[in-house]
Amino acid sequence: WLHGIAGDEGVNDVNAPYKLKALGIDVEVTKSSSDTDYNQLIEVKVTEAGGRQSSVRGTLLGKANDPRIVEVDGTAIEVHPTDVLLVVRNTDKPGIVGKLGTILGQHEVNIANMSLSRAEGGELALTICELDGEPAAEALSSLEADPDIHEARIARLS
Repeated sequence: WLHGIAGDEGVNDVNAPYKLKALGIDVEVTKSSSDTDYNQLIEVKVTEAGGRQSSVRGTLLGKANDPRIVEVDGTAIEVHPTDVLLVVRNTDKPGIVGKLGTILGQHEVNIANMSLSRAEGGELALTICELDGEPAAEALSSLEADPDIHEARIARLS
């Protein structure tokens, strides 16, 4: 799975960690014999220039090795890693899904798929929308203007 991230001809599971390190990406491979939900799990941790840290875990499911994002910043969720994802942190209460759809629809943004997960404690939720295309900045501003939407960010995976 690492050789797919390194994205280079001649990269394999053995040399992928070294190729990624050469690109400035720290790689740590951990193996465990404890019971886990997944046979293989990759975690990517990112520290932004401002110091904010984020983590994403992913795996491959089934015989077809279908990729899935299974956790974002400690919150379990199941998402297809498509080209454009809208990652939203919102208040966990009725009506939020409708608000998201309405605001995005007003900006001509189509939601291909939506995954929801409640964070521990139940006050906040994580919503990830697979989008057909990248929304305009005005769409994100409209989302963030809503008091129940605490954060709206685009993740580009292409």
